[in-house]
Amino acid sequence: MDAYHIIWGNILILSAILAPGTALSLVVAPKLKQIKLAERVGLALVLGLIPQVILYFMSKNMNVAITETSVWASILGVTAFGLIYWKVKRG
Repeated sequence: MDAYHIIWGNILILSAILAPGTALSLVVAPKLKQIKLAERVGLALVLGLIPQVILYFMSKNMNVAITETSVWASILGVTAFGLIYWKVKRG
């Protein structure tokens, strides 16, 4: 495995965590200047793990299989929910 694939793999993993985390951080602090950039990035990293927690809960309690499709669906679903809620909340 060369450095090119390692770098792109890390970028994709960070994007999969930061996309839903950023959408959910906009729900928590809707105005972009409400919190500092470093705080928003930290909050996005923590909140970005919510799709995996939801998928784990659904796997244990509702017998949903954890597959590549279900992982991407949970990431896209949480991201869409966060962005839609943010748009509605903003007015």
